Amino acid sequence: MPPKLLLQALGDIYDCVEALGVSPVLAGGLAVSFWGHPRSTQDIDLAILVENKKHFEDELTRLGLKAKKPGRWIDLGVVQVSQWTLSLENQYIDCKIDFLTSDSAFHREAIAHAPSAEFTGVDRELKVLSLEDLLLFKAASGRMIDLADIRSLCEIHHEALDVDYLASKSQELKLPPEFWKG
Repeated sequence: MPPKLLLQALGDIYDCVEALGVSPVLAGGLAVSFWGHPRSTQDIDLAILVENKKHFEDELTRLGLKAKKPGRWIDLGVVQVSQWTLSLENQYIDCKIDFLTSDSAFHREAIAHAPSAEFTGVDRELKVLSLEDLLLFKAASGRMIDLADIRSLCEIHHEALDVDYLASKSQELKLPPEFWKG
């Protein structure tokens, strides 16, 4: 998906999700790019808190989004993911959107202290996972692309990382100790 269309979709879906009373926080590849490691991504990942997943899904459907597998939230351990597509108006392309949620204290805290950020091509501020929380999300997934993102971000920010926070949360989440040291 062309970056300009991805950012247009980000602004649109962010507004829609906020209108539902849900505070989205950018995660995934776009958050990695924000933190200084530009990389290609084909989807939008939003960390959210929802009490009633069925109601949230119904509202997304009402807004015109389509669930990849209705009613199915994939359990990835630290989060549950629901995959959706948004048809972009006047375009012949769909945008994939992954919603990540959890009832864990860590997930709630990560969303609560996510900083606001500006993105070129999006005419509003968005919340994005803090660098440390993004690293923790990625370490929990364990995918090769996420491990590569961790390595790159740690090289860029090695002196600025809050290693005490990472150590505490990685122990809480049962992640490998000092995963951020590669």
